[in-house]
Formats: sequence, structure tokens, C-alpha cells
Amino acid sequence: MISEDSIFSLNEEEWLRIDKILSEKSSENINLISPIDLLKYLATENHLSDSNIKSLKYFIPKSWIKKSHINQLMLLIHSEKKSRQITNSMTCCAERGYSTVGFEAMHLINLFKIENYNYPALTYLMTEVGKKSQIEMIRDYENWWSEQ
Repeated sequence: MISEDSIFSLNEEEWLRIDKILSEKSSENINLISPIDLLKYLATENHLSDSNIKSLKYFIPKSWIKKSHINQLMLLIHSEKKSRQITNSMTCCAERGYSTVGFEAMHLINLFKIENYNYPALTYLMTEVGKKSQIEMIRDYENWWSEQ
């Protein structure tokens, strides 16, 4: 079982390994990391990246997220721990400042939950969901998960 307390900083070697996978031109090797690895990477304050954004050249495939991951991710949606955000290199805008582990966990859940969802989302900021607070979104996700 995973909890917010287990989202610790990665050591430099682990951070570099994940960064390399996320920096590739395709999602071919994304299965070498888990959704929790990705969240740890985003939450790690690393001297190698002083940016609040990690830009990907690809979308994370929906098939990467399994129903078995959702329980772990749901435990993290309340987290307000500072996190970098993921954007796509094709997008022209990103949130200013940092995201949270909770928001990024919800993005990952959306890969399972929403049929045509892309992560990183190109239009997330333009949607109604993008205008909700983390607390409002948490209620929506908990209600959805309780019905699964």
C-alpha cells in the first residue's frame, strides 16, 4: 500500500533513470517505470531541474495505467506536496508555478477514467475540470471511485 508519506525524494541515480525515460522521443520504455515512480520523480526537488515543468514529446499511453494502480493513486489525490507538472512539447501553455502530487495523481487516474484523455493534457486548462479546486476535484474522484 502507498501513502503520501512514501512519496520521498528519489536519489540522483533513480531521478536520472526516470528522466531519461521521460525525455525519450516515444513512450516505448514507459513500462519500465510505474505511475508511483512518475509521481516520485515529479515531487523530487532535484538540483538537476529547477523548472516546474517536465515536457514530454509523447502522450503517456492509456494502457500504462491499470485498474490495480487506481487504489494507490486514489490515496494520493489529497496530497498538496509540491510537484512539477507534465506538459507536452506541442502545448503552448502550462500552469504557472508548481502543481501538487494530488493533481498529478488525478491526471494519471484520468488515463483510466476518461476514454479520450491524453496525459499530458493539451486542453486541460481550457476545460471546466481545469477550473475546479483540488478539494472539489477530490470529491468528484472519490464519488466516481466508490461506484467502480
